[in-house]
Amino acid sequence: MRVLIIGVDHHLQSREGFCTNDEEYRAFLEGQWERFTDLVSARIRETGATFVGEEASHKEAAFAQQLCEQCALGYANVEMTPEERERVSEYIRESRPNADSVLQALVAK
Repeated sequence: MRVLIIGVDHHLQSREGFCTNDEEYRAFLEGQWERFTDLVSARIRETGATFVGEEASHKEAAFAQQLCEQCALGYANVEMTPEERERVSEYIRESRPNADSVLQALVAK
């Protein structure tokens, strides 16, 4: 199995991230988005990937999901859902030591 990992600015994953009223800048962003999706599509074809995992917002479909649907590739969003993120945060809050008790233990030594 070949693995392809690509780091992506989250704003490039969806056109929804283009929050601007400046039409010239929006056109620039659209061009960047098109070139980036073309690059990723080419890399997927070159590597022979049959599955794509993407860390993306669960609010809207990101480009990799749309690409996989068009190309009949397996896809999964590997980003934690908001509910999962809250459960992990709660676990960390409950299980980490109280900062005051850690300071007291250090001072006592």
